[in-house]
Parts: sequence; C-alpha cells; structure tokens
Amino acid sequence: MALAAVLAAAVVSGGAVQRDERVPGKPFDLDYRIRLAGFSIGEANLSGGIGGGRYRLDLETKLTGLVGWVTGISGTGSAQGVTGRRVVPAAYRVDIEDSKHPVAIRVGLVSGNVVDAALTPPLEPRPDRIPVLDQHRKGVVDPISALLALHPGAGPLLDPSACNRTLPVFDGAGRFDVKLAYSDMRSVKIPGYEGAVLVCAARYVPVSGHRERPSVQFMRDNRDMEVWLAPVAGTRALLPVRIVVATRVGRLVIEARRMATAAGPAADTTEEAYYDAPESSPGGDPVR
Repeated sequence: MALAAVLAAAVVSGGAVQRDERVPGKPFDLDYRIRLAGFSIGEANLSGGIGGGRYRLDLETKLTGLVGWVTGISGTGSAQGVTGRRVVPAAYRVDIEDSKHPVAIRVGLVSGNVVDAALTPPLEPRPDRIPVLDQHRKGVVDPISALLALHPGAGPLLDPSACNRTLPVFDGAGRFDVKLAYSDMRSVKIPGYEGAVLVCAARYVPVSGHRERPSVQFMRDNRDMEVWLAPVAGTRALLPVRIVVATRVGRLVIEARRMATAAGPAADTTEEAYYDAPESSPGGDPVR
C-alpha cells in the first residue's frame, strides 16, 4: 500500500511549478521506526508546516541493519500546495537512492491536476500494463500529500469523517485509490503527544499504471491495513502516527517515536512509545 510505501521510500527538484522552500504556518516534526514481521528495518522523519492556506511536507527514510546494508536504499521526498477544505498539491518530488536502481520522480500540478510528470528511469513498456489515461491525472493528490488529513469544519477534530474518504493518488507512474473508513478510536503516548487518535481502515484500489500480477492482487484483497491519525497542535490537520500493512512476508508497521509541534517540541526521545493496540498481530508479529 502506497501510504506505507511513501514512508519506506521517498526529495526533489524543479518540475513545472516553482517551489517555495519556506515552511508555512505551524511547524511539525515526527520520527518513525519501521518494522517488518517484528524486525526493525528502518527509520523515517516527516517534517513541515501548515498555515496561511499552504502546506509543506518533507520526508526522509532510510533502511537500516542488515536490510539497509544489503539494499543500500534510502530516500528523500517533499510535497507542497494549498489548503482549504482539502489538500491540493502543487509540486511533488522523490529521490530514492538504491545501489542498483536509483529512482527520481518529479510531478507538477495545478488545482490538483497533473500538468507535468517525469519518472527516471521510465517504466519499461509492457503489453499487460494498464494504461494511464488523462482522467487518471485529474483531481489527485501525491503519496506524500496523502499523509496530511484536513478537518475544515468547526466540530471536533477527531471526528470519524476524517477517516471516511477516498484518496485518489497519482505517484508519477500510475494512479490508485486509497479508500479509508472509520474503524475505532484508540490512545497513544509518545514524546510530544498523549491522547486519542482516529483509527482508519484502509483499502488499496489500483487504477492504472500497474500490471495485474499476484502482488497487486494480494494488495487489492488485503483487509489488514490501517492508519492512526493524531491532531497537529494549533491546526485543523491530522498526521499518521501509526501505519499497518499486511504483506506476503509479514506485517509492515510504521510507528511514530516522537512528535514535535509548535505547541511544544518533545525533548525526551528515550521514552518508550505506547500504542493502545493488541500485543500481537493476526500474523503473530509483536506490536512493540
């Protein structure tokens, strides 16, 4: 699922839209750990800001341990755009450093419509690849912007409606939808935030740019995916503090270890994070 892949891959240069390097409004900074089948495989950092009708997200990821040594994979990415009742991206970029297959993605958008996209290296032409049509590039968000949820109303920020939505995602190579639905309310305690979070069940729906392979079918049928959303202090926005995705080799779990906001940066990064979740997943992978 790309919501998780975005934190396990990922910055970025020009494109058709001029980029603003300033961080708008209220800043935030989150550190994550990445585990697969109970084993630590990497870490990530998501930072940026939201305010004044704009947002910016910067993402850094790195695979560590034996996996990092074998693959040499790390990445940086960023996205920015405007906010209103929803997130409307203007520019998205990703650089994945791989010792064998580095990847660069550049996407420019206007009003959420893709006007320029470049993928290096390009996808290899295949007769069974589902073609990307013009309508698949309209009214979309990029995978990094998809991490930011807005609740523009005046009601409670942790409202089920923040979950009940579909994200039309264009990642530079293809289009897919992430269907979110309210599942539960849980609690977390991490340096920088302690309180309730929304738990959204997620479904992956491939649209175009993919090939009908067993891995795609597995993700299409996957019912073990969820994202936990926590509020960003001083804003009407939420960001993921936990993402869970079942894979064919075990559960992928991405959990925030620290969350700093304008309301008060977290200093004690040695404190153990707590998530109100089962001690083990259906596949037997430990939560902590």
